[in-house]
Amino acid sequence: MAWLRRSRDCEQIRPLVELTGQFLIGEIDAASYDVRFREVFSGMAPVEEERFFALENLAVACDSYVEDPGLRDQPEDLDEDGLRAAAVQALVRLALV
Repeated sequence: MAWLRRSRDCEQIRPLVELTGQFLIGEIDAASYDVRFREVFSGMAPVEEERFFALENLAVACDSYVEDPGLRDQPEDLDEDGLRAAAVQALVRLALV
């Protein structure tokens, strides 16, 4: 993730990027990722607007994640695959800004 090293916000976003990487490679499951992402994101220092929007969109995806398939009753409810897709999109967006 060379792009992360050149970011002036790298220290602020690094924990979220690393956590997201752990989720994407299967080191942690979606439910654990959801909880840990919320904890880290809520305590994050301010970052550039474009980076914040990418992470905020991912926070919204975490809010939409519903672990129990029987409780997914809204069109915006996400399963693990949907959360994973949002995580990939956020990392791509972060790499481009």
